[in-house]
Amino acid sequence: IEPSLEIVDPHHHLWARPGGVYELDHLWDDTESGHHVVQTLFIECRAQYHEEGPEHLRPLGETAYVLPMIEASRKETNKAQIMGIVGRVDLTHPLFDEALDAHVAMAGPLFKGIRQAPAFDQQDMSALAIPGHGPENLLGNDDYRAGVARLGERGLTFDTWHYHTQNHAFRDFAEAIKGTRMILDHFGTPLGVGRFTGKREEVFAQWKDDIAAIAEQPHVFAKLGGLAMIDNGWGFHERDK
Repeated sequence: IEPSLEIVDPHHHLWARPGGVYELDHLWDDTESGHHVVQTLFIECRAQYHEEGPEHLRPLGETAYVLPMIEASRKETNKAQIMGIVGRVDLTHPLFDEALDAHVAMAGPLFKGIRQAPAFDQQDMSALAIPGHGPENLLGNDDYRAGVARLGERGLTFDTWHYHTQNHAFRDFAEAIKGTRMILDHFGTPLGVGRFTGKREEVFAQWKDDIAAIAEQPHVFAKLGGLAMIDNGWGFHERDK
């Protein structure tokens, strides 16, 4: 529509998995497909974790994996440059500050924040193409809340990915932790599978009210993306646009 408009894509992944590979050349193929994407941000996706060593430090493998691609992208001024990393630590772990220190030591100012997604749905996890990994009621966990607050103290951001059934809880969570900049991934992920099949209007009405309440929190920002129509309902898709 506007091929000259400069775009910053705030959410993409990189990985090399048995089911497929998506690395820098694939990213450039997509960012050069018609739009003028000048910068991007890598978001954690549980890729290339260390297989050995302390559990709380294993996500550092992902940061080590993406850094060479980030450095390569920043040498190409006529292509999309990856300008930052949102990684992962377990914010409930007593040594999570040590893990944060290690990420920052490795990536420096490229390291922007953490996503530890609380996405959980007890009833319909098996119906989801990409089920969440969050334990039940992570948003209410005191250690998790303290960890998110600590991110703000360190000048780091917090990304969340959760389902629309958790939006109300997230609103209360955000109200309680005002010192950390929060990013709502996938716009609160309205579901249209499992028990929500055929209930699009009902889901939308609840989602709309919850999103309006979340929007009252000035430290919460939203990324719209990752929604696809599946079987007359909404399903989750990995790509953000």
